[in-house]
Amino acid sequence: MRNATAADGEIVAAVLAGESERFGEIVARHRDRVYRFVLLKVQDRTVAEDLAQDTFVEAYRSLARFDGRSRFSTWLCGIALNITRNYGNRAPERKYRFDPATVMDGMASSALSPLEETLRAEQMAMLRRALGALTADLREPLLMVTLEELSYEEVGRLLGIPAGTVKSRVFRARRELRTATGSAVTDSVMTDSWT
Repeated sequence: MRNATAADGEIVAAVLAGESERFGEIVARHRDRVYRFVLLKVQDRTVAEDLAQDTFVEAYRSLARFDGRSRFSTWLCGIALNITRNYGNRAPERKYRFDPATVMDGMASSALSPLEETLRAEQMAMLRRALGALTADLREPLLMVTLEELSYEEVGRLLGIPAGTVKSRVFRARRELRTATGSAVTDSVMTDSWT
């Protein structure tokens, strides 16, 4: 397992060697990241919890296919991406949505003043509308690079496109967001408010 972190690689090897209870360490380590990743796609906390759990079930079933060419978290996000896409494809009305606007409220920083919180909420609403207007081929790479902090190469592997195409799509998505929001929403709003 070449690029897997030592801890993840060690745990994977132990699970594959018969220590199945150690898979709980993987779940504990990656649960929040997978949940946030799925929540950004489905915008429903209950559904996100179910799909995150489905992600770990599928990861356990497919663990022998993890070859270490990418980070374990990247491989796991690939599984989560496929599961959320399958969920959205089962019923078109469940595809990526931004309502209710309160989904992300609990994740906002409580250290802001009431005025700052109000301004931030307005920026977030503007950002959600602008993200909703992006095509999926621009939105997905942007969210993966900006929010999940995946490299262009990792996103390219997950989406099956060259890293240069990922970089181009992220650039175009950011440009469209800046245009749509009148430059009122910056990358720092995206990264600080969504995690």
